[in-house]
Amino acid sequence: MRFVFSLLLLVVLSGVALGGGIRDTRHNLSVSGPGPVKAVSETEICIFCHIPHNAAPSSPLWSRELSETTNYEVYTSATMTSMVGQPDGASKLCLSCHDGTIALGAVLGRSKEIEVIGAGPQGKIPEGAPGYIGTDLSGSHPVSFVYNDSLSSFRNAKGLSLIRPPSHINDPVFKLDGQSKFQCTSCHDPHDDRYYDPGMVPRFWRSPTWSGACVICHIRPPAADAHVDPNLLLKECGSCHVGHGEPRTAMLPAMEEELCYRCHGNPADASAVRSEKGLTEGVKLTDVRSEFEKPSRHPVELSGIHRADEVLPETSPSAGRHAECLDCHPSHSTPLGGVRKVGPEGLEKKRSTLPGLAFEYQVCYRCHSDSANLPVYETNKRVEFDTANPSYHPVEATGKGRDVPSLVKPYTTTSLIACTDCHGNDSEVGPEGPHGSIYEPILIKNYNRRDEVYESPFEYELCYECHRRDSILGNESFSSHREHIVTNKTSCYTCHDSHGSQDYPRLIRFNKDPRYTQVYLNNENKLEYVNIVGSSPECYLRCHNVDHNPEPVSSPGLIHEQKFTPWR
Repeated sequence: MRFVFSLLLLVVLSGVALGGGIRDTRHNLSVSGPGPVKAVSETEICIFCHIPHNAAPSSPLWSRELSETTNYEVYTSATMTSMVGQPDGASKLCLSCHDGTIALGAVLGRSKEIEVIGAGPQGKIPEGAPGYIGTDLSGSHPVSFVYNDSLSSFRNAKGLSLIRPPSHINDPVFKLDGQSKFQCTSCHDPHDDRYYDPGMVPRFWRSPTWSGACVICHIRPPAADAHVDPNLLLKECGSCHVGHGEPRTAMLPAMEEELCYRCHGNPADASAVRSEKGLTEGVKLTDVRSEFEKPSRHPVELSGIHRADEVLPETSPSAGRHAECLDCHPSHSTPLGGVRKVGPEGLEKKRSTLPGLAFEYQVCYRCHSDSANLPVYETNKRVEFDTANPSYHPVEATGKGRDVPSLVKPYTTTSLIACTDCHGNDSEVGPEGPHGSIYEPILIKNYNRRDEVYESPFEYELCYECHRRDSILGNESFSSHREHIVTNKTSCYTCHDSHGSQDYPRLIRFNKDPRYTQVYLNNENKLEYVNIVGSSPECYLRCHNVDHNPEPVSSPGLIHEQKFTPWR
């Protein structure tokens, strides 16, 4: 029996093929190895990892000292932070070469270090070389954690990328160590590289396809999702994720928006991805990168602020403002966005692009409503669109006004609009959505908010998208519109709120924002708008150094009156 065991050990250590065999892989570091990194004269294949006698205190018969590094920066996420510790087991063995801290030829059983060609300084894997992982594992798949049904239940309850309970996995490729821990060897077989396909399947992969190993544990998103459609993204999961990605990312090959730009950037970006076999030839995608290069844009360029577990609206006043692609767009599921219909009955609400939210405006409210870190002049849009207000643009519900003669067809007083009907791409070329614009704040058309500017179709182009210019200047809805806009060169913004008014009907909200023309208390310390049914409204205020102080009105038609309150 001892002879049989010894014979078997000699067979294994001599590199005789088991499965695909190690002899023809880059893990054969002997002089016969096929890779660019190999020994100058050492003929034994297995000695670089295994030794039959006097092994390091590690299994299986390990021939290498383990790295002295004990403070690897490990992967963290909303569901893994407290479960991932320092690498151990098979992962620690792999890192004895791949973290770049120990020379490849530093093995037990040899009186001196084996000389290796193709390695870096001191015979180690150099930073940036194939196979180098380093000690920063924050962008690598987590390892050395217990993978059990409890972990699956905990993660799935969070609604993040769903994983299978290991008790339900019946796949011969599935591999945990003796302590039910997920290790490097759960995805990689260090002795078999039969499936390697440059650019398509990683080294020593346990599956013939990139995503084949991923979906053993991770539940594949619906087939309808473009991000998992192999007819579009040839590598499926591997088109966006790599096992060892950029530090502090979810195993991404590029940081934040740069990853999205690989497909959703300019033609040069997409061409590069196609050359890497990541994107099907002929697939046309819009150029989002160019939108974010415009002067008014969501600040996707800010890095290091987004947290995977952040709760929006933000509750901390000191938290940094940011907008990552994932804040608006789900990466693993098909969004509902863009659903709407046009007809006599009005417009249906635009659907949300995020799971758990029904409508588009709810996505916008995540950052532009109750956030504790709103900029000084930013206002709470949820409050402004509140249907309890005297007036509001019809985003959440149809408006309260029933006499709006200026509306451009097909809009009626029963129509609904969406945030992206005003905020979005200023050009008809390129992607829709509030990515960027030449008009602040990310407006599809120009909107002048300052007084002393001559009226023109361009200055109030945004307003004229929905409200007929000839009607406004013809005083159909208000007898002094032309006098205010044309004669006195008063901006629409000076009197009207773009979203909704907590004070008055007809979106009347006298401007108090010091960045634009302000309206002040009159000489009787009044700033009021009085709407009188069947008669012209009256204003009490001071504007353009002119005091508006009509005689007090006592009428049963008075429907609203409010005193001045400071900005915010």
